[in-house]
Amino acid sequence: MVAFGQGKWATEFSQTKQLELAVTLSVNQWNGQTTLQLMMVDARVEGVQLFNIRGKNALLPEGVAVLDFTQELPDVTFCSAIVVKNIPEDISLLKKICQEQEFSALYFKNDIAKAYYLTGYGTREQFAKLYKTIYQFPEFDIRYKLKDLAAYLKIEQILLVKMIQIFEELGFVTIENGVMRVNKEAEKRDIAESQIYQKLKQTVKDQEIMALGTVQEIYDFLMEKMNRDRKSWLADSFLFGIK
Repeated sequence: MVAFGQGKWATEFSQTKQLELAVTLSVNQWNGQTTLQLMMVDARVEGVQLFNIRGKNALLPEGVAVLDFTQELPDVTFCSAIVVKNIPEDISLLKKICQEQEFSALYFKNDIAKAYYLTGYGTREQFAKLYKTIYQFPEFDIRYKLKDLAAYLKIEQILLVKMIQIFEELGFVTIENGVMRVNKEAEKRDIAESQIYQKLKQTVKDQEIMALGTVQEIYDFLMEKMNRDRKSWLADSFLFGIK
């Protein structure tokens, strides 16, 4: 089938489960050969239409309600279509909206302010290196030296902040007035015991789907029941608090 000037729909068509096409039959003559070809007149997607506008230069459609989780959300009760402009850190907020109302079209922009899917949730080696480094200093002013610490450890700053929060939650460090102190009497605990760590792991998985998945995969993910699969978190636990 030929659809001149309609290349922008190629991705959407390839990711749609059910697609109906209206076509005309024409004759193509080229380089001495004559063949029959189908020319697209119109197209229709069965069910909700899903649009991928995640490109940097992609424009938001006009006249469609925009979900911007950095500000107050509009009332979409009577909207037939919405634009997902950005992704909340708690994906259940977006899932709730998608599951409570039937939209005829969804546009996925999916901007991510803090891209944890690019930094990961911290490896065993990263946590160990952070602990050994801060253990050498009785006090560390993270208000002014956080950037230097991130550069030294070769850990992205947004991930480093989470790792320090995890250490604080588990009692490995205390933070007061921006000064971090190592608790050298801390008991051994699994990093996986941290609720911040568990939430970060889930955020990474959610962001991977929203940033890298096809629009159909994104839609299927958002329509899943809002009970997260709690597999054994001991599978990748780390031990710290060692003197």
